[in-house]
Amino acid sequence: MMKTNLSKTAIQEFIQLYKDEFDIELTEKEAQPRAMRLLNLIKNIYRPLSQPKP
Repeated sequence: MMKTNLSKTAIQEFIQLYKDEFDIELTEKEAQPRAMRLLNLIKNIYRPLSQPKP
């Protein structure tokens, strides 16, 4: 699992997106791990299954 911190701007954008989608306002402390879990999920989903053979 990635253990990096998002920028304050990225966290604020995530908080706004989360509020727009779910009508729940997160604190920065709540938003940081949720945003990181989402990024990890996306990273894992978008991995190529295999490399094409020439």
